[in-house]
Amino acid sequence: MSTRGTATQPKVPPPTSRELTTSPGGKRARPYETVEPLAEDLGLAVDTHCDRDDSDCVADAVESYDGPGNVLICWEHDALTDIVDALGDKDAPTYPDDSFNIIWTDPYPYSEIVSMISEGCPGLDD
Repeated sequence: MSTRGTATQPKVPPPTSRELTTSPGGKRARPYETVEPLAEDLGLAVDTHCDRDDSDCVADAVESYDGPGNVLICWEHDALTDIVDALGDKDAPTYPDDSFNIIWTDPYPYSEIVSMISEGCPGLDD
């Protein structure tokens, strides 16, 4: 597990959740840069051990999480459908190519997206 992006002294009590994203290096840094400030504020480690195209690795990491709370996955949008499929949703929706602000909620046992909402970002939802 990577400890990049964690605060040395949490500003709030340690939460009970996990964050997964792609590696912070190279062309695929945006997902990491998206969650790093939140992880730092919450005192969470950002798990970057899965390769960008390894949806089975992401599914294994999610399924092996045994703590209370939630798992936040922040990934390149064109890989999210494969991740949801690997988690067990065999009718996974396709993430729109021209959207970067949609949040999917896929509760345990990870077999169905139950919510797709926009962040309500000006200029993205117009």
